[in-house]
Amino acid sequence: MKNAKPNPTPKPSVQDLCDPDHYKGGKTEVIDILEEVIENPKRSLTPKQRYNIAQALKYLLRSGLKGGPETVEVDLQKAENYIHRAMTGSWIDRSFLDGSGKPR
Repeated sequence: MKNAKPNPTPKPSVQDLCDPDHYKGGKTEVIDILEEVIENPKRSLTPKQRYNIAQALKYLLRSGLKGGPETVEVDLQKAENYIHRAMTGSWIDRSFLDGSGKPR
């Protein structure tokens, strides 16, 4: 038993890869909400605004469901960045931050 190999981590199923738990945080799947935002012709948004709002919603709706509580702030910052881009066409300037997300 000297050279016994540890049990490999089981590979996720195709179902787990295509439909992970963090996609199903509520009664409605996130993809259904995002598609409605992108495809609804009644919304007076540019295609780029639709995309950026959908991305922001993705991070908001999934926050706290993937990676645990330590990832919530990162998800909210990502959502904020996409909302800012939908409003202004540019990313939030975070150059004043160091790699830790804290002011220099």
